Formats: sequence, structure tokens, C-alpha cells
Amino acid sequence: MIDASPVDNKDLWETPDHIYKPLNEKFHFTLDPCCTIETAKCNLFFTPKEDGLKQDWGSEIVFANPPYSRGNIDLWVEKFFDNREHQTIVALLPVSTSSDWYQKYCLGNTIYRLD
Repeated sequence: MIDASPVDNKDLWETPDHIYKPLNEKFHFTLDPCCTIETAKCNLFFTPKEDGLKQDWGSEIVFANPPYSRGNIDLWVEKFFDNREHQTIVALLPVSTSSDWYQKYCLGNTIYRLD
């Protein structure tokens, strides 16, 4: 278990299997670009040390549970948006419809929605 402050908890939260497994069955993820070694969901992954924001994701099928802390999530959502033409990206994002990142990158740009 990771000992983390409340802000860090937003950045290190592990996706529960009951959420990840059905998504993986549908999309067959190949890359987890924002995780720790302990929370990685794919064989190919980037930890904070490798900094997935700076990495080329190629044509991988991406599962992302990005850091939610202010400033971090903005950078990740921008990376998702910039790579949307080249790969499938499924990202778990908090409901934050008034945030700048939501208004700029998500509103009107969702390609696939799970109901």
C-alpha cells in the first residue's frame, strides 16, 4: 500500500479491477502511461520516473488513470487530446465540467462514451 498525502492520493489512485477488466476486454490495452510499478495495468507502462507525458506512445492502445491533482490532470488531458488521432485512449477522468481542461479538450470532442 502506498502511504500518500491527500493530494498524492489523487495522483496515485489504483484503478480497481472491476473497472479496468471490462474496459480491457473491450479495448485490449497495451500501454498504461501514468502509473506506478505497483499499479500498472499493462505490460508496457511508464512510471513518474519515465514521465509518460514525455514519451512517444506510438500506436499503443492506451489506458490512463491520470494524476488528478491541479496542474497534473491538465497536462495529461492535453496529451490525450494531442494523441487522439493516432491511437485509442481510454482515460478515467473526474467530472469537472467547469474546469479549463474539460472546456478546452473534452467538451464536444468525446469520440466514444461508455454508458
